Amino acid sequence: MDELRWILLGLGILIIAGVYGYARLQDWRRDGPPWRRRGRAQREPFAGYSEPALDDDDDDILGPARVVEPTSTPTPTPTPAPNPGDSAEPAPAAEPPSAAEPPVDELAEVRGRAVGEEKIIALSVMAPETVPYNGAGVAEVLESAGLRLTAQGVFQRTLETDDGPVALFTVANIVEPGTFDASNPGATQTPGIVLIMQLPAPFDGLAAFEMMLTTARRVAQTLGGQLLDGRRCDLTTQAIEHLREELLEYRRRARVADRRRDGAS
Repeated sequence: MDELRWILLGLGILIIAGVYGYARLQDWRRDGPPWRRRGRAQREPFAGYSEPALDDDDDDILGPARVVEPTSTPTPTPTPAPNPGDSAEPAPAAEPPSAAEPPVDELAEVRGRAVGEEKIIALSVMAPETVPYNGAGVAEVLESAGLRLTAQGVFQRTLETDDGPVALFTVANIVEPGTFDASNPGATQTPGIVLIMQLPAPFDGLAAFEMMLTTARRVAQTLGGQLLDGRRCDLTTQAIEHLREELLEYRRRARVADRRRDGAS
């Protein structure tokens, strides 16, 4: 009788161990190995990242996954003038009026600096196969997202800096030479558009990428089409997270390079 109890006890332990092992295996398949989860936890705050606002016209773009209509125009908070006796360190940015409106300083975190190796991030939006985009429709959607058609025939989202406006990202015709008719966008028919951001630049690349991603999604949702990455593959959630991870690493290396440059000067 005692031998039977020991056998049953052993079987119970084996069953419990098997259930526990199966649960851990499912966690590994879903979240990856434990030694890789730390990096994923660092990226977690950017999973729901809201695009920083450049000016009052940007209130209608509050996040990368949806578009909402503006409810009110925020009143900018004046920045107090620095005291002569204060430290030379820049004053911290004022708290945003709400969680959905990150401060402009997030985008201009490295304003005035352009440190790091060259890096290009590209996204594409392809029109449905039988319905190419009309340039007028593309212009309407992009202009509602804060972009402007330049004299060169490309759309740009710009940021004002002390040295003048700089392009956060550019939207071009996917067909060479990559331009739209600057005087009559409706004369252009295209199977798709490409959004391009180039670094180094005097702004934070990750924040600018979120704005670019929001714009690409807006075009796809409004005009129809498919989102692709720089290699013309489907822009999956994993691909987006990989790009965010790359830009976080790029930001870290740029800060290191900037500190070394300051130390050498």
